[in-house]
Amino acid sequence: MAIHQQTIDYFQAHQNYFWRWAEGGNVIEFANERTICYREDLSNILTALPQTTSLSLGTVLLILCACKDNWEELYNAEVIINAINPSSLGEEQNESDHFVQLKAKACVFLGMLNKLPIVYRSAANRTALLQCIFDALAVKGYHMGLLPLLKEFNSGEMDEQIFGKTQPLAQTTIVQDFAPLAAALEVFGDTDSLEMKLRTGLTNAPTPISLPSATPGNESLIEQLENDDSTISIAGLAKRIMAALYIPLHLDGRDDQNLGGVSDIATKGTYDKLLLSELAYDDDLFSVRLANNEALFFQREAVPENKNKELGLIIDSTLKMWGAARVYAVATAVAFAESKHEHQKLKVWSLGGKHADIYQLEGKKDVVALLEKMDISMHCGEMLLKTVKEIDKNGQYILVTSTHFLRDPTSAPYLLQVREHLDYLVTISSSGELQMTQLNKKRSKLVHEAKIDLDGILLSRRKVNSKIVQENLPAVLYDEQFPLYFPTSKIRHKQNELYRMKNNGVVTVSIDHRFLYWPSKNFGAVELVSNVPAGKYCFGELDQLIVLMVIAEADEVVNIFSIDPKTKIQYVNDVAVASRNATDLKYVDGYFRFNNDQKTIVIDVRSAKIITEEQANQLNLKSSHTPSGGMSQLKKHLNNGYSVINSSKAIFVHAEDNIFSDKKEFALMDNEFRWHENEMAAVQWVKPSSQEIFYVDHLPNIKFTKFTWKNGSTAVVDSRGLLHLKSYKQELPEIGIIMIIDQPTACWSMDGYVSGSRYFIGEPSNHLMPPAQFYEKYIQRFIDNLK
Repeated sequence: MAIHQQTIDYFQAHQNYFWRWAEGGNVIEFANERTICYREDLSNILTALPQTTSLSLGTVLLILCACKDNWEELYNAEVIINAINPSSLGEEQNESDHFVQLKAKACVFLGMLNKLPIVYRSAANRTALLQCIFDALAVKGYHMGLLPLLKEFNSGEMDEQIFGKTQPLAQTTIVQDFAPLAAALEVFGDTDSLEMKLRTGLTNAPTPISLPSATPGNESLIEQLENDDSTISIAGLAKRIMAALYIPLHLDGRDDQNLGGVSDIATKGTYDKLLLSELAYDDDLFSVRLANNEALFFQREAVPENKNKELGLIIDSTLKMWGAARVYAVATAVAFAESKHEHQKLKVWSLGGKHADIYQLEGKKDVVALLEKMDISMHCGEMLLKTVKEIDKNGQYILVTSTHFLRDPTSAPYLLQVREHLDYLVTISSSGELQMTQLNKKRSKLVHEAKIDLDGILLSRRKVNSKIVQENLPAVLYDEQFPLYFPTSKIRHKQNELYRMKNNGVVTVSIDHRFLYWPSKNFGAVELVSNVPAGKYCFGELDQLIVLMVIAEADEVVNIFSIDPKTKIQYVNDVAVASRNATDLKYVDGYFRFNNDQKTIVIDVRSAKIITEEQANQLNLKSSHTPSGGMSQLKKHLNNGYSVINSSKAIFVHAEDNIFSDKKEFALMDNEFRWHENEMAAVQWVKPSSQEIFYVDHLPNIKFTKFTWKNGSTAVVDSRGLLHLKSYKQELPEIGIIMIIDQPTACWSMDGYVSGSRYFIGEPSNHLMPPAQFYEKYIQRFIDNLK
């Protein structure tokens, strides 16, 4: 009978408590009659917990409540929990302060738990969340193991006793339900600590141990180049080349087999090569077979002789290989140096017209020296002949030169004379084209080709004849979060370039390479990524993240962006894969897929790794979400009928004290901010003394036009549709204005206040200021300071 009573005590509801059974025991509801869970759901959760775990049912139910997104509104939990007063139970009054504090801490923890990402609070992961919390507390349990109680509960034999009655509420019940939650608050402290426990099993990140700094000799060549700003571009280019060339296995000498395969069976050999079948004979017969040379042994193939074969790179350093082609050639040498076998010997020749220098490429200094070696001769034909005569005929050799060498009638004949002694020919051009050709005695075969964006890797992102200004930028550019929603600007209205999400939000990549997200048709855009590589795009959703695959126009690397739209935290993974001529881009169930020239590539978004065709077939991927809505609906979602001012030839103040952009006037009309056409009043009264265009490093595709008045005040027109105003008087905060035409717009100030259209402001905040007050406090003062 003891087990029966314990089952009743565990599952029976209490009088005047926060939960109770309803609908004949099929539903557990909160005190306000809102459903917490169903009986079957609760049974499954408790069954999935380890058998040794003993959890109070009240604690489990409170955690299940906090797992729901709208739990505060749904349950009004804090008010109902605080209404549970121990003094009403006939207990001693002097203990009431303890219970108040206990319940308060429990409510704080439940609120902290509710801030976890939804993936940790989903129906499939609630059991893991429960176990994680109680593992961290090292809970011993207030009851015996749950398994025998669950068996009796699920049998249904005690339903009448459990669901038909309620038991009096005792202080011990409140303690065992709320004390674990209060203790959990002390263990975790914040949501981040709880999330780390769920992800890693640790409540805090381990303290890093003190390690001696690595010596240069312990770093790879690529790492040495990456650690120096002057050579980091060489490292990046070498990585692109390694991904594009797929250096053949027989070329890099990576044969880690100590012995060859089995080639024959012989009657002589060492005992480690004895056939296992010989051991089946009895001892006497086995001895006779050994004595008469009748026992059988494996005969191995000979160890490959080319394991340490010399790998030689012959690099043309003459005039036509100067500039970007020179950097390209050296990066190619670094790529081969990094791909060779660790025991393979590498030798690099730098050929001029009359001399040749030899390098080992063992460190960064060798790379720099190779870069500096340039010759003014027109071609290296003569030195190529001389070098080939001195090389080891058993080695493998690669000539790296320009396409001009093959087309020039004075240099091309030299290649014909040495062709049979070379294994590969790599031709490059300053425009980023690379071809790798395998050379045989009678024919040649193109094995790899690639086109890499050299400007994007080697050059800074600067425009010709433009001034780069990284100091004194508009203050909003230094902030992590833009204070308003962005206007819709430079969008391609094409079906395959707009993606409607499950929550009806829309994402796209703009013409100026910004990854934008419209959470609702009632608000403007959120800028998730300010600078996305140019190329082909594919969109998707994974848990609570927005994911984007970028197949760059030139690189053989696929970029996977994963962004949380609420926090704007982004993760970027680079996947090295041949992606030229990619077609049929799709996102399916957490996987991006596309077709290249050879096959279908499938990339797992979670691990950023390519999966095999067999694995892809086993997954039986089916589209989990098909974007809906016609183009007209998408256009209405992105834009409510306004036009954006992306550039201005002139910014000035009219005699009537209003700001103008060309012939468009900014004014306060009917208590709304508006830009509107006003050609009649477009007379420059207070105009700037200078004007210049500048670009910002982290926003290379955005154009900024800066207007400066004589007193030092400035106006900056941002091609995203923004106007930044900065007075020469330091006490006046910087101001920003959204530049749209014939629709109410919005403004912000750098001291935190916003004003104007809710379309750009979003939900009301404590820093919302009426337009008339904002205009007088900020914009009018800026205008007055110009006079």
